[in-house]
Amino acid sequence: MSNHFHVFVYIGRPEPLSDAEIVRRISALYSDVRFQQLMKKWNELAKRPDSPSFRRYRASFLRRMWNAGEWQSGPCWLREGAVVTIPSGKESNQQILAEQGSLK
Repeated sequence: MSNHFHVFVYIGRPEPLSDAEIVRRISALYSDVRFQQLMKKWNELAKRPDSPSFRRYRASFLRRMWNAGEWQSGPCWLREGAVVTIPSGKESNQQILAEQGSLK
């Protein structure tokens, strides 16, 4: 079976993270366009940092950070330190990459 590989990943224990560190990690995972969309919502909600809406939005990123199951949801590629998930039903790899913003 030469068409697969195994990835061993160490997942540490959850730890308190500052908002700046969460944003830094988000920026490493998403394309520039998607990151800007997420930050637009983040910045709007962060105007009221104690609001339930902001706490839920912030927690949605933290919940995924220490959950290996988030990265086992289907086929994916590793690209520049980020994971690109391949949605089912796609016909061409180039189409997937174009949609993910990976092709320039």
